[in-house]
This record gives sequence, structure tokens and C-alpha cells, in this order.
Amino acid sequence: MHIAVCDDNVADRKQMERLLTREGDKRRGLVSGLYVDSFGSSASLLYTPMDYDVYFLDFNSENTTGIDIAKSLIKGGKRGIFVLCCGKINYREMECPEGVKFLNKPIDADELSKMIDVVEDCLSSKEPTIEVREDNGKSFRIHESEFIYATSKGRFMDLTMTGERRAHILCSADNFHSQLLNYPNLLAVNRKAFVNAAHIIKLSSFSVTMPGNVSFTLSPFYSKYCKYIYNKLNTQES
Repeated sequence: MHIAVCDDNVADRKQMERLLTREGDKRRGLVSGLYVDSFGSSASLLYTPMDYDVYFLDFNSENTTGIDIAKSLIKGGKRGIFVLCCGKINYREMECPEGVKFLNKPIDADELSKMIDVVEDCLSSKEPTIEVREDNGKSFRIHESEFIYATSKGRFMDLTMTGERRAHILCSADNFHSQLLNYPNLLAVNRKAFVNAAHIIKLSSFSVTMPGNVSFTLSPFYSKYCKYIYNKLNTQES
């Protein structure tokens, strides 16, 4: 589990680090480990390319609160679990992004341990995500279900997602294909086009039609597996 501790109060931040270190020692051999990075400013956190499983947040300076940081991270495509630590600011009484969790300060070791259990449960039941790294260096994660289709444009991939979102990725088609192998619904339909079988509108012997009436040629090499996954999904839904 990769954890970000984000607090502009040095004493609180160090205390959280110590508690998480002890919690990690207690769980050694039971989980994959607790890996903690610490941030004392909003800028240092917002500009790191690392994705974390959980963010423990509390900011009281720079005209910024933990809620502001959570919203910025979510807007930037971060998919972690956000825990707002209530001290000077009682985040429970404020309008927060959906799904955030809360801890009271000073942090109690037993309450922190329970929160780590909650995070582990959330991660184990979480829909798989895919890291998307754009040509401008920005990276974010999307759920498999948000992927609609992607096409090769020379050294780049153009990715179309739900919500009319698009991304321009510096990646060859072969490398992109290798990144999709762990996602059975994400299929190559030819050497330059990849689709999410769950979004297929129509599948024929020679073509695949996606939302927006976008069609791709279906290569004979990929045809059998594409039809198998497509039919399997439709059988499950019926």
C-alpha cells in the first residue's frame, strides 16, 4: 500500500509517519507493506507524478485546506482514497468530495489501524485502473470501464474515454498493447486500434462499431478472440 501523508504541520506530519511505521511493522508478513511518502506543502504533492493508494490530508495554510487538495488531486485524475484529518478544521462539517473518509486529530493509533483496514478492503474490491501518461508528461489513472477506444497515430496513441474525454499518449501501438494484456475486455481489433468490448455497439465479421458511429477494421488475426469476449459479455448481461 502506497501512502501519502500531506500535512503542513510538521509535528502532526512526523507523528503520522511514526504511527504508520509502527502499523507497518505490526502488519509485516500479512500485507505487501506500507510505503509512506511525506509532503509539507500542497505544491510538492500536486506536482509529484506518483499515484498513491491513500492520501492523509490536512492543510491549514497557504489559503489551502485539505478539501482543496483533495479536489485538485481528483481533478488531476488521481484515484486514491482520501482521508481528511480533522484538527483545527472539522472537515465533517464542510462540503467534501464524495467518498472521502475522516480521522480525528490527534491521531489515535487504534483508529488509524482501523482506517488502514478500511483502505485495504476498498483496494481489494476496487475496479482495476490503467495509468495514462500524456505526451506533456501529465499522468492520471482511469477505470477500465472509462476506456472506449484508442488508435495509433505514428509515435502516439489517441485515447477516447467516457465523458467525451480524450488523451494524446506518447507510446507505440506495440507498447500500448502490452499494457492492456491484464485487462481482458480491452482488445486489439487490428495492429493500430484497441477497443473496450463493453462499449462495442456492433461487431461483424470485418468491422467493429463503437460509440459515435466510429468503426474499425477487424483483422482476421484478432477476430476469433474479439468475438469470444464480446459474446461472453453479452451472455452475462442477458
